[in-house]
Amino acid sequence: GDFDGAEQLLIDATGRVPRSYRAWKELGELYRHQRENITDALRCYERAAGCAPKKGFDKGMIYREWGFILRESGLPNATDLAIEKLTVAVEEMPSDPFSQHGLGALYVRKGVFQPAIKLLEPLAKHSSQETRLKTYPFLIQAYAGVGDTLKKLETERRLQQDRGT
Repeated sequence: GDFDGAEQLLIDATGRVPRSYRAWKELGELYRHQRENITDALRCYERAAGCAPKKGFDKGMIYREWGFILRESGLPNATDLAIEKLTVAVEEMPSDPFSQHGLGALYVRKGVFQPAIKLLEPLAKHSSQETRLKTYPFLIQAYAGVGDTLKKLETERRLQQDRGT
């Protein structure tokens, strides 16, 4: 609960080891969740990404969270920037449903439906009901966007089934 102390420790850590992507990521999370300071959170994630490993899970996690922050940032080009970051996350963590869903939803927002469908269809069959319920509305929009009425209706039926209505 001592966020001032935690912030100072993380600032000290980034000063002692400026290439520590973990310290930058944690400081970014503190700014994001405890301070609700999106500007500083984005700055920290940019530094974390610059220090992250060239490949793998850690890089994917940094880019995923950076993309999510950008998505909610209100910046004029937030959607495009978030797509850029989440694309990296999906490349580094191809089986991460959070990255896939986030990127698929952003593609739907942009009206880029085929890539959205490719990302979202597997999530509509996910073992987690919560994941399926969050995925169906975006998938329905994507099917409508490409004019696939049959798949749209089938997905609407599956949504109602999963909701229990």
